[in-house]
Amino acid sequence: MRMSLILAVLVASVVSLSACGGAERPNGGAGEGEGEGENPGEGEGEGENPGEGEGEGENPGEGEGEGEGEGEGEGEGEGEGEGEGEGEGGVGDCLADSDCTGAQVCLAVAAAGQITGECGAVRGDNALGQQCFVGTDCATNLCGGGDPTLCSAFCETNADCAANQICGTRNFSVGGTVDELRACVANTTLPQLICDEDNDCASRNQTCSTLDNINNRLQPVCAAAPSGEIGLGGDCVGSRTSIEFPAQCESGFCDGVIGSCIGQCDVDSDCGAGLVCTDSHLGNVEGRWCAEPCDSMADCRSNSDSADSRICRRRCDDGAPTVAERQFDQVCGPPVGTLNGNVTLTGAQTASSCKSGFAISKSNPAPAPPTIYCSEPCEANADCPAGTQCTFASTTTCGGVADGHLYCRRP
Repeated sequence: MRMSLILAVLVASVVSLSACGGAERPNGGAGEGEGEGENPGEGEGEGENPGEGEGEGENPGEGEGEGEGEGEGEGEGEGEGEGEGEGEGGVGDCLADSDCTGAQVCLAVAAAGQITGECGAVRGDNALGQQCFVGTDCATNLCGGGDPTLCSAFCETNADCAANQICGTRNFSVGGTVDELRACVANTTLPQLICDEDNDCASRNQTCSTLDNINNRLQPVCAAAPSGEIGLGGDCVGSRTSIEFPAQCESGFCDGVIGSCIGQCDVDSDCGAGLVCTDSHLGNVEGRWCAEPCDSMADCRSNSDSADSRICRRRCDDGAPTVAERQFDQVCGPPVGTLNGNVTLTGAQTASSCKSGFAISKSNPAPAPPTIYCSEPCEANADCPAGTQCTFASTTTCGGVADGHLYCRRP
């Protein structure tokens, strides 16, 4: 909402009366004046008889001062009135950061039932166009205007807004005050853009930070930059069935299984904080994602008595860019089945019945068939269940490359 800046204007009215034709002004005549201004308005009133008066208002703007005075005689007289008045637009003094000085920005503030602009210190960390949940998330203290809710600012044209916004009229709320403002709101007409990294979304002031269902697969797509402040590898609290948590992580994604902020990646160096780049652990999520590497169950703080405990499990990285990189990675993840290590599979049980999702076979003397049993990664014999030992399982492959990890095997 654009607020008028009010300049001081002195308004005076002069009435001249001739000695022979003028009417006589009664005693006790009042002088009136009006003043407009950014500072307390001053007004002068002229009457037919001498008189002085004072009047008071409340806030900068327009005001009227009325004075009472006594005068005698005929002819011209003057009265003076001084006053402060409440002006149109409340306390607003800016529409954009350029209206402010130094490091100040144009904050949205609530006063007298209105939301107006007032120069002040930056309020929140999120810039124009970034995702937000409350006004204090944003530098301007203004969040909202539709779905998704984005950090906003007063505007006149689309050029005043971020690339993922347009200038529109919507209801906003600040400190419990709701007002209809001309401000930047989400541009919901932008076409969906599938992405692999943040750079794919830079032209529209977005990041690769959300998932959308495309052909029954969850694909990463461009969206408003999340409001979270936790970097890749930082601790977060998420869900085992979803990874979208924009309020926590800078990337917008929290892997609740490993309890870390993750993101899409092409190579390990995209992840940082000791994470590795591998395929998603969620079967319906496309792309390669950061994960926490491990060599044994102990690395994932696994608890065999808990059905929800994290485990060290194989993940086939068949989305790697080269054949040489398409191998099994060992990363912390949720349990797959219910059977612990060294449990023989019977009947309809398969590898997915094992918590690790990994079963291997032990050759038996002919004509007995091989024995298939659950296994798990290890670094030493002490990592393995009773009756097994830590050794190579060289017959397992992923993407055509032999697996070189150690697993628990029956002698």
